[in-house]
Amino acid sequence: MLKFANRFSAEFLNKFPWAFQLDTYGFTTVADLSLSAAASASATTLSVASTSTFPTSGMIMIKGLPITYTGTTATTFTGCSGVDRALESGDAVCLGYSMPSNFGRPSTLFLGNVEYQFEHRTQNIDPAQYTYTMVTTYLFLPVASTASNLCVLHYYKKATDNAAVTDTAEIM
Repeated sequence: MLKFANRFSAEFLNKFPWAFQLDTYGFTTVADLSLSAAASASATTLSVASTSTFPTSGMIMIKGLPITYTGTTATTFTGCSGVDRALESGDAVCLGYSMPSNFGRPSTLFLGNVEYQFEHRTQNIDPAQYTYTMVTTYLFLPVASTASNLCVLHYYKKATDNAAVTDTAEIM
């Protein structure tokens, strides 16, 4: 008897989201902020009135530009990278919501009673009405955000290792 086994890498398996189980992630929105001072291209610090409702590190979006930050003070995002053009005082600052560790691929987002579909964009992101977008594992909402809106994201789980799926066949 011969036995054949195929092992598929997690990278390969994640290309087929329909093969995985859906999961749900719920979170509450925070209100968008506004820049309190202009910033030049390549700025590493961005000023706002208060960072108290945002995580201490993560990703934000300003004028369609995804910007990572590594820290906060009471009124600034610090360690910023990705600022490739000048930003103006008053520009909206939107939070990128970090996804769970088993996040593989997005499916559907519900914000209140409205359903939004995923749209893949990587640069100069400006989500169209009724779509949302992802940058790495950060979700950006399709509309300006106010505080305390309930969001529910349905997503496909990712495979976790090379032995995640094994297909064996025996030949007699």
